[in-house]
Amino acid sequence: MTIEFKLNTSNKESKKGFALIIYVYLNKVQKIPTSYHCKIDDWDDMLKEPKRTHPFYFDLLEYVLKTKIKINTILGKPKDYVSINQVESFLANDNPESFLNFLKNYCDELKANDRKTWVNYNDAYNVMKKYQDEVYFSEINYNFLTRFRDFKLKNGCKAGGVHYYLRTIRATYNEAVKRGAYKPESFVSPFKGIMPKVGKTQDKHFMLSEMKTLFSNLPPKIKGVRPEDYHYHNYFLLCFYLGGIDFIDLANLRYDLHVKNGRIKFTRFKGGTTEFIDNYIIPEALEILEIYKDNSPYLINIHKYQYISLRNNYIKRFSKFIYSINDENKRPLIESYFTSKTARYTFINLGKQLELNRDVIMELTGHSRGDVHSIYEGSYSYEAKDAVHRKIIDAVLF
Repeated sequence: MTIEFKLNTSNKESKKGFALIIYVYLNKVQKIPTSYHCKIDDWDDMLKEPKRTHPFYFDLLEYVLKTKIKINTILGKPKDYVSINQVESFLANDNPESFLNFLKNYCDELKANDRKTWVNYNDAYNVMKKYQDEVYFSEINYNFLTRFRDFKLKNGCKAGGVHYYLRTIRATYNEAVKRGAYKPESFVSPFKGIMPKVGKTQDKHFMLSEMKTLFSNLPPKIKGVRPEDYHYHNYFLLCFYLGGIDFIDLANLRYDLHVKNGRIKFTRFKGGTTEFIDNYIIPEALEILEIYKDNSPYLINIHKYQYISLRNNYIKRFSKFIYSINDENKRPLIESYFTSKTARYTFINLGKQLELNRDVIMELTGHSRGDVHSIYEGSYSYEAKDAVHRKIIDAVLF
């Protein structure tokens, strides 16, 4: 095995110079990119180091020298690094023994590749960092995980939340093993028997009576003097009015791409699905969309903000409004659990309560039936879909 720095002169030189690449000769030549560039005159090809003429000499030299130490470590134990993934993972990790460091780097990698799951790993990193400032791979065992689990449970985290963190930690651990960043001493997973028992998930939809209560307590005119007070009301109403669409769908919908002949037509933006939605834009939805016409080509203003932060604010602030609706004895009139998916789940469950055609509701909301027959069946007519859509909305409004 041979590993060395080289300038990638096979590509066109940029203003910064040529890209600095780590070449790994392992069965075949493989390239590991770095974030650095260098002009030929600023690079000592014999020493494989930058010259003092490089504009960021000290920064680049520090990186090269640190990486050379890692390269020597790999070359000293060639049997431990039999794949390019193992080499790349070791070189990229500032502290190869640190589980938290691997978790942070993996989170950054997912984020850079626009993978929505980066948020899960960021949550796990923050929670573990708060629990213990440094965590090494060698510490990830049954005893450590038990202490972490019990600590979270004792400090108010629900079993579902602990389950969420442990699943993400386990996925990170398994990813590190797959990449060769860590070799466990035992074949028995340290996560075996760790997961807390999770009770039945709380319903995330509103009952018909709760929806009527909600609608009767909405501001008299959503287009009020202070529209910023009503954005979260509008988001909820639009997700419901447009056929129980996801909040992520509402954020991404555009007039130029997804609106045609008074209908929204799009493939759900949720990852891992190819379900297509083709729903009528009812007048109630059009009235709200008119408020946001200056945001064209987007239907709504969510694109202006960082999505995760805005979604969290939506949940927090609309929840505050919902649970402020009380009776004369100051008891909340709406008790069901609210999330960013409540409008969607409510639309689906109202259709069930009204005993409407289940398959039509699935098509309206973009749920795959997943059976053999559905592969050969066409879509329902607009008349059939729009009638079911309207009945669900009218059940709340009248």
